[in-house]
Amino acid sequence: MALLVAAAGGCAGLRPKNPVSASLAECRRYSCQGVTALETGDYTQAEALLRQAAEASPEDFDTRRHLAETLWARGAHAEAIENMRAAVLLEPAAAEATIRYGQMLLARGEHAGALNEAGRALVIDPRSAEAWALRGRAHLAAGLADRAMADLHQSLQHAPADRAVLADLATLHKRTGRRRRELTTLHRLRDTYLPDEEPVDLISTEADAYLAIGRPAAAAERLRVA
Repeated sequence: MALLVAAAGGCAGLRPKNPVSASLAECRRYSCQGVTALETGDYTQAEALLRQAAEASPEDFDTRRHLAETLWARGAHAEAIENMRAAVLLEPAAAEATIRYGQMLLARGEHAGALNEAGRALVIDPRSAEAWALRGRAHLAAGLADRAMADLHQSLQHAPADRAVLADLATLHKRTGRRRRELTTLHRLRDTYLPDEEPVDLISTEADAYLAIGRPAAAAERLRVA
């Protein structure tokens, strides 16, 4: 739900432009109400309102991306992708929408399309941690482990405490036999939590990595903590 709220950005994301036509004003009214419904998890109401907004002004960027998120949340992924693509076409310089479009494509197994969108996002914003992460995951989906690793490391340059990227990188190190690097990355991931907040699966994964590098005592200690 937090992801949806962040993606939607609330009614504040509906940027005022004056003067506006009656159709655009109507669009923004419906869109604002739709975003509120989206943020509260009422996807049926959100979809109905955002469709009305899109009918009033088919070329409103914010409406298209919010409608895409609503459709995605209720599982209508193909139509969600169509609407996010429309949003990106309306505002090609919008890095966040471009990244989100790529994330949707990747989730549907379209790694080539995701790579393309990640590349476009990096042209717009070379310092975007999310864009680097998207490209890394798309490279990984394409079987390009070394490129994926380089991109994920680059993402961490801009967001060093990103738990999802750290977890992905640790998994990639394990998959490629770099168990000491996996352990180092797991330690970085553990450092993002308070001592009493460490997830049990993270501690267990650390224990497995310790065993893999020949440190059974350390592995036993981590399992005791788990």
